[in-house]
Amino acid sequence: MKITERLDIVADNMWNRGNWGSDLDTVKDAKEHIEKLENILRKAFPENSGHYFICGELGNKDNNGLPDKIEICPAYGCDFSVVYEKTDHVIGGMGS
Repeated sequence: MKITERLDIVADNMWNRGNWGSDLDTVKDAKEHIEKLENILRKAFPENSGHYFICGELGNKDNNGLPDKIEICPAYGCDFSVVYEKTDHVIGGMGS
């Protein structure tokens, strides 16, 4: 997939998540949205940003579709990855 196609998908997903025009009432609101977009783009294009990314999942999935373990690559092109294991510690409410 070309980088422009990936960018189009990211932009479409962001636009479809809500009415951005009504959310951008203040400069602070706009800055928060820009920071969220920058974070999404860093993760969508790790080969350009150097940002870590999830490169695999291991084990069974729970009722929320989350795997027991995930494999994290610290940067695009690294020759190693790290496995993180799910704990029973939950932040916020649990889904279904």
